[in-house]
Amino acid sequence: MLMRTKLFKSGNSQAVRIPATYRLETELAEIEQLSTGQLLITPIYQEKENRADRLIAVMSGFSADFVEHLERDRYQPVQEREEF
Repeated sequence: MLMRTKLFKSGNSQAVRIPATYRLETELAEIEQLSTGQLLITPIYQEKENRADRLIAVMSGFSADFVEHLERDRYQPVQEREEF
C-alpha cells in the first residue's frame, strides 16, 4: 500500500513522519540509499534483546530476602474500614 507522509527538519537533520500503519517496534533502524535514489529503512530489533538482558542482570542483583519482602507486601489483605 502506497502512502504519502511528511518530511520535516529536526535539528540539522531531516526526519520522516512514519504513519501508524508502518510503525516500527524498535528505537533503532538502518537507513540506506539505493542506486535508484530510494531510501530503505530497516528496523534493528537487537536493542530490545539487550534491554531485556540488562534488566535480567539488574534484577538478579537483588537478594532473596528483598524479593521475598516485595512479594509479601504486594499481597496484603484488604483492610476492613468503617463507612463515612
